[in-house]
Amino acid sequence: MMLADRKLILRNKVSGEKFVIRVAISAPYSPAKAKGLESFAACTVHTGTQDEGEHEAYGVDQLQALGNGLTSIDFFLKGLATKGELTWEDGRPYDSDKEAPFSEEVSKVYAATIGKSQS
Repeated sequence: MMLADRKLILRNKVSGEKFVIRVAISAPYSPAKAKGLESFAACTVHTGTQDEGEHEAYGVDQLQALGNGLTSIDFFLKGLATKGELTWEDGRPYDSDKEAPFSEEVSKVYAATIGKSQS
């Protein structure tokens, strides 16, 4: 079962064809399922179309596995943005600067807020 799930539409720049893209992440777990990596924690990450694109993200503990999973989703979405137009299912443009798992704009606001609360 996935902890968080997002569906977007990718319109290919060349062909104009549309694809439903799904990104999702499970709660972290230990041990990892992959043979030989049982000493690591992991989470299942889905990056791709509805039916393909599942893999594990690993970490030394569950917190790092979750962070690494979100990082892989972030890289995947930013890479897709170069191949076509990403939109939400309702047609609104997807803004990777504000809506990506690691949004630079949101991170700056968060960092400023944390800095003020620690002074």
